[in-house]
Amino acid sequence: MDENDLFVQEAARQYGVRPELLGAMFKQESGFKPRARSNKGAMGIGQLMPGTAREVGVTDPYNPWQNIQGSAKYLRQQLDTFGGDEALALAAY
Repeated sequence: MDENDLFVQEAARQYGVRPELLGAMFKQESGFKPRARSNKGAMGIGQLMPGTAREVGVTDPYNPWQNIQGSAKYLRQQLDTFGGDEALALAAY
């Protein structure tokens, strides 16, 4: 288990998100690349947009721990908004 796996486990526990869901999301979003950047400006492992990163307290979106934590927090918000429906939460993410 590498450092990112540990970060995913901890963030999933902290925000009450399934670690498998969080890990699959990161694999899809960035392939777990901390320096990933989309042509729309999304950054890091969880591909957080700058405004979203600020909203969830991420000051360095390229820092794996901060990005994973912020992404888990944002996914939790989406899950709460959509009554726990993972498909809708991921679509909104």
